[in-house]
Amino acid sequence: MKKTTRLLSLLLVLAMMFAFVACNGNSSSRDGGRVVMSYGDYTLSEKDYMYILSMFKSQMVDYYKSYFAQYGVNYEEKDILALEMSEGVTLSKYIEEVAIEFSQQMLIFEQLCADSGISITDQEDLNEMSEYISDMEFAYGGKDLFEIALAKLGIERSSIERYMRANINYELIFDYRYGDGGIAAIPQESVHKNFLENYIRYDGALYAYADYSTGEEYTFEYTDDEIKAYFDKEFVKVRHILYMTVDKSNNKLSEDKIKEKKAKADAALAAVNAGEKTLDDLKSENEDSGYEYVFTKGKMVKAFEEAAFEMEIGEVRLVETEYGYHLMQKLEKTEEDFSGKVKEDGKTEGGNKQNTVLAMSMSAIRAEALELLSKLQSGEISEYPAESNDKKYYISMKPALINKNESNYKTFIDMVTEIEVGKFAEKDFPGDATYVIRRLALTEKDITSEIYNTIKDDIAFEAFGEYVQSFYDKVTINKDILANFDVLTVPALDSELYTFG
Repeated sequence: MKKTTRLLSLLLVLAMMFAFVACNGNSSSRDGGRVVMSYGDYTLSEKDYMYILSMFKSQMVDYYKSYFAQYGVNYEEKDILALEMSEGVTLSKYIEEVAIEFSQQMLIFEQLCADSGISITDQEDLNEMSEYISDMEFAYGGKDLFEIALAKLGIERSSIERYMRANINYELIFDYRYGDGGIAAIPQESVHKNFLENYIRYDGALYAYADYSTGEEYTFEYTDDEIKAYFDKEFVKVRHILYMTVDKSNNKLSEDKIKEKKAKADAALAAVNAGEKTLDDLKSENEDSGYEYVFTKGKMVKAFEEAAFEMEIGEVRLVETEYGYHLMQKLEKTEEDFSGKVKEDGKTEGGNKQNTVLAMSMSAIRAEALELLSKLQSGEISEYPAESNDKKYYISMKPALINKNESNYKTFIDMVTEIEVGKFAEKDFPGDATYVIRRLALTEKDITSEIYNTIKDDIAFEAFGEYVQSFYDKVTINKDILANFDVLTVPALDSELYTFG
């Protein structure tokens, strides 16, 4: 059986597998309680559903506990379940929705397998599951002790076996429809159409501000007078009091809290303008870790930076950024700000001389990038220069493809998307590099086998999701029985029992 990406979140999978496992689940009645759902020849019992609900509860609670723990926050289970996933939907409600949808899918897969005459015969799947259950029994001190552990959790092997098969059933049906020679295989023209609509082809060059292999910034040699002149002209000094409108995860505060912060910031500005208080008097209200900053362009968020360079020495201004309201005051730079402070032991601390050298070097590298862009746009040269050991900060970029929907590179993609085919453009990524990019024409011949398969799988996954959902309204759900299940009270499974996947 061809392996496909397992979209279903199947983390708890335990079963005793035999030499042959039918693709379908149990259609005959057994002592599993009342029927919660049914579709075609297949039913889902209370105990089956209890297992599924408990599994998803364990999985998600454990995930969020681990997530918050890395930030030093230890939440109890009840606090995790009360988290709001979207407006009006807590995690406990979300778990319930996921468990119901998964249960529907499991029944649908079982019936589709039966209708198509498909069975689980792949020896690799059988061996993997059989070995896993053997390992778990060994970890618990043998089969009997393992059975005791399952009994304490209210788990039956039959429910676990069925859940285990659901993942493989998904793959079997997916391959039956969309695999090589499948009954609904994605046509080549659909893949090519998607490629032309969603991919961009480009080449270019980048002028890096630091060595990507070591992280060491590129610097050039300058005289002390040159460095001091640049510092005097291109650096500013400000102090500020920040009234934050986001939490520690940079999520916006409620509208009421934002209004409170704005009112507090306005009151502080009025007090300073009236001469009643100074920014030093307001330091206790500062919600930023820093108070005074000496910096150049490209080092602060845009609104903060623009205000700092626009303001006059001594001016006080209230500026809003994505972090909140900043009560800012521009200060006169001092020699100590440039050279640092000499301590009693003769050593110097602080100062911005080296930062100035870095800023000057970055500025020079960027200027060189802009010069290249000008030559390319004017037609003085038609291609990017070759790389040279004399300019290690210059890197040429061979023709490449990128998906317009790739969220990890949104800023870069936005830049390339705005360029006309055959034209050049540049963008400065502060602290990284200046990119000089050309948008290239795209044809069907440019698609690689890797991209072709990725697109084909993406189209197939979307089509499969829609296909499975078309059966949802045919699944009978006993809502009265479902109402008896409460995510808050169902047992959470031992984390040791959901490491298969």
